[in-house]
Amino acid sequence: MNELVVVGDSCPVHGAALAPGCGACPGRDVPSIPPPPSAMAPAPRQAVLYLPPEVAAWLDNRWIVVGLLLAAGPMGLPALWLSRRFSRWTKIATTALFFLATAVLPLVATWYFCEVSLRPLVDVLSAAHQAR
Repeated sequence: MNELVVVGDSCPVHGAALAPGCGACPGRDVPSIPPPPSAMAPAPRQAVLYLPPEVAAWLDNRWIVVGLLLAAGPMGLPALWLSRRFSRWTKIATTALFFLATAVLPLVATWYFCEVSLRPLVDVLSAAHQAR
C-alpha cells in the first residue's frame, strides 16, 4: 500500500509514450497524493506598514521629525521610528532619553523636593509640637 509509483514519459509495458486510455500502463490509475500541509502553507511574511508617499516624505525630513519630538515630546516617538533617515541606535538612544525624561526624572525631582523642602519643615513643626 505504501508503494512509490514513478510515472515516466514512456510506458514500461509498451515502451511507447503513455497512452491516456491504456489500462496496462501502470501509474495511470494511481491517485495523486497532495503535498503535506507544511508544504502548502505560505511562508510567514514580515508585516510592512504602508505609508502614503506624502507622509513618507515628511517623515524622511530630519528637521520635521526633530521639531515634532521637541514640540510633542514622547508623542513624537512614533514619527521617529517610522522615519528611514535615523539609524536604529539613534532611535533606541532617543527613546531611552525620553523615557528618562518622562518617567525617571519626575520621580527623582519629587524625591528631592520632599527631602530638601518638606523634611526640614516637618522637623521644625515636630519639634514645636513636642515643646508644648
